[in-house]
Amino acid sequence: MVIAFIVNIAFSYFIAYGLAKPVMNYFLQGQPLNIRENMALFVGMCLFTGLNYLGQRFVVFKNPSQ
Repeated sequence: MVIAFIVNIAFSYFIAYGLAKPVMNYFLQGQPLNIRENMALFVGMCLFTGLNYLGQRFVVFKNPSQ
């Protein structure tokens, strides 16, 4: 279970922050750099939280009786 926990955290982190910056750079092309970076951080944080929750809920700590 510890390995699944670590893999889930790493997966969530790399997917969330790896996607957030290019997506925000694409959608906010005309905005200043600090706005794009702050929005990328915010979106990455939200994605990480959601992905981590789903991974912990349905993969790491799934209920074996169901």
